[in-house]
Amino acid sequence: GGEVSRVSGTRVARLDQRVPESATGTALDAVMADRHDAIDEHIARAALSRLGIADDAPVKSLSAGQQRRVLLARALAGEPDLLLLDEPTNHLDVATIADLEEALVRTKPTLVFVTHDRALLRRLATGILDLDRGHLTRHPADYDAYLEERASFREQEASQRALFDKRLAQEESWIREGVRERRKRNMGRVGRLLAMRDERAVRRDATG
Repeated sequence: GGEVSRVSGTRVARLDQRVPESATGTALDAVMADRHDAIDEHIARAALSRLGIADDAPVKSLSAGQQRRVLLARALAGEPDLLLLDEPTNHLDVATIADLEEALVRTKPTLVFVTHDRALLRRLATGILDLDRGHLTRHPADYDAYLEERASFREQEASQRALFDKRLAQEESWIREGVRERRKRNMGRVGRLLAMRDERAVRRDATG
C-alpha cells in the first residue's frame, strides 16, 4: 500500500515479465501497439535493432529470450524519465546485456531495478534499497560500498545480539534460582525478563 505522486508529464515505463497472450503481428507491432505514449516508428525500430531483433519478425515465432528483448525495446522506445526493470538481464546473452547497459547509460533514465546480476549492479546502481528481514534501508552508494556497509552492520549486530543473549541467559538463571519472595520483590526485573523473551522470540536471523 501507499501513495504515488509524480510531476506532471513524467514518462514512466516498465519491463513486463512476459509478452501478452493477445500479442500478434511483428516485433514492431508489439512495441508500437496499445501505447499511451505516442512514439516515433524510427525510434521503435532503432530500439529493436539495438537489442538484435528484426522489426518484421513474428512475435509468436520468437524464443522466450527474444520476446524479452522485444519487451525491453518497448520500454526503451518511449524514452521514459523513470524506467522500472524487474530482472532485466534474464534470458539475455552477454553481448545483448552489454548493449542494454550502453543503451541505459546513453539514454540516462532514472532506473529502479531488481536484479541478481551483480555486474549490472556495479555498472548502473548509484543507490541500493535493501529489504532484510522485514526492514527496508537505503544505502546512497554503489554496490561495493553497500556490501562493505552491510558487512560492518552485520558485525555490529552479531556483537549486540551476543551481549543480549548473554544477559538473557543470566536472567533466566536468576529466575530459576530465585526464591518466591525474591521474585515478589523484583517484579520489575521479572517483567524485563518477559520482555526480553518476547524480543528474542521475534528475532529474525539472516539466512545467508
